[in-house]
Amino acid sequence: MSQTNHQKFIACLQSTGRVGKSIFAETLIHWLNFAGVPFAGIDSDAEHRTLSSRHKEISFFNAVESPDNFVKLIGGIPPTPVVIGDFPAQATGFLLENWNIYNVSEVLAAKGTRLVNIIFAADDQTAQISAARILAQFGDSSDYLIVRNPARARSDEFNKLGLYKALQKAGAREITLPTILAATLAQVQEVAKARQAYVTLDEAAKDPSFPMINRFDIEAFQNKVMAQLEDTADILLPDIGLIKSRIVRKGKVDQGQIDPFNL
Repeated sequence: MSQTNHQKFIACLQSTGRVGKSIFAETLIHWLNFAGVPFAGIDSDAEHRTLSSRHKEISFFNAVESPDNFVKLIGGIPPTPVVIGDFPAQATGFLLENWNIYNVSEVLAAKGTRLVNIIFAADDQTAQISAARILAQFGDSSDYLIVRNPARARSDEFNKLGLYKALQKAGAREITLPTILAATLAQVQEVAKARQAYVTLDEAAKDPSFPMINRFDIEAFQNKVMAQLEDTADILLPDIGLIKSRIVRKGKVDQGQIDPFNL
């Protein structure tokens, strides 16, 4: 569980692909901005540079190019309450090896920084093995957030693993990404095609050509995810008092209580 700290370093060190890492990161950033929580980030994905190309708070630095660069990253982590690290999908081996060689957990603890490992629940064996390696290496020196994305990755077998039980024992929290309509994602691609550039969900939804019903779909997705992030803020933030704006929760209508003859 979390100890007293001054900063959270949120990163996915797991070897994963096509599980929704970018959409999760986008929504995390959207929530931090909405909540008024100061943050910064380092994008080390040289191939895509998705976050650094879209968000002014995220800078590009190829920390996985060499051990020298990795050490520079750790030594130069920005002083904001939250820092997001974005690494290539297949960099687990490099990251864990160098994390161990340079005793990074001890270095971060001395600075009052605590790692939050994002673990995607997936039945993919590579993702499971890398998640197990992460848990074995970090143990209780890290917090864990399990992210489920049923639209992109099944997790039935993941739920049966000793890994899942061990993560729960380590105090892991969970969120689930709701499904975005295929028609909405198609409209996002239309905006990206027109601009000839990658666009975030936010950018697409604000485009004048974007259909209103698909905009509401994106808003519903973001609100559901942000509500879950707010509920797990005790591990995502060094202090939940940093939250300046909270999500308005919409109550569900109890259909069983509706009497058509007495409305």
